[in-house]
Amino acid sequence: GGSLLGGNPGSVLSGNQHAIRRAFHDGSVRVVVNVGVLTTGVDWDVRALILARPTRSEMLFVQIVGRALRTAPGKVDALILDHSSTTQTLGFPTDIHHELLDDGSPRKPGTQKQERVEPLPKKCTACTYLKPAGVHVCPSCGFAPERQSKIEARQGELVQMRAPKKPKPPTRQEMQKFYSGLVWYAEDRGYKSGWIANQYKKKFGVWPRGMHMISSPPDAICRGWVTAQAIAFKKSQEKRFAA
Repeated sequence: GGSLLGGNPGSVLSGNQHAIRRAFHDGSVRVVVNVGVLTTGVDWDVRALILARPTRSEMLFVQIVGRALRTAPGKVDALILDHSSTTQTLGFPTDIHHELLDDGSPRKPGTQKQERVEPLPKKCTACTYLKPAGVHVCPSCGFAPERQSKIEARQGELVQMRAPKKPKPPTRQEMQKFYSGLVWYAEDRGYKSGWIANQYKKKFGVWPRGMHMISSPPDAICRGWVTAQAIAFKKSQEKRFAA
């Protein structure tokens, strides 16, 4: 048979709950299901415990499993079935240890010592038994997983790596040719002189000082530049209207 307890943590057991405790201890009730009631401050003779609620609190975890780990007359051991993966997150209760208690006072930067992180238990991939950290062969089924190497070997050929050559800075003649192409576009499309100067600065990073206002048909470099700038402008306008 089974009984159900429900309530808030730390609540005082009612008369009915005391009756359940007596029935549990005399064997007439074999399973007691509770929600946040039998977690702290309860002294029952529990030989098996099913942990179904997850928690990240080390203190609460130790208190919950402590219901089964506490000693009792004639009690040799206890069975804990963890269905919440809390043991995988926090480790075995016997591994949880702190040399100093936190008094709650704020720590100054740089004074807090880093605690040593203990390895956590892992599930056996064959039977899902929770193995202690560092145990290779499963104590339950004897399965020993083969150690997998993450190193991958591939056939290849060594080649000499060379640093990419830095592009040569444009000559003044090349800059004037680009500038003259911009002048041709401005005359053809009715652009103002400010457009010419801005396109030149985008290209070379400097203002066109010393350039001659001479118009000549643009070469491939100038045509490609103007086309790319027009496409980028159109896309930016489409994004702005879409927003």
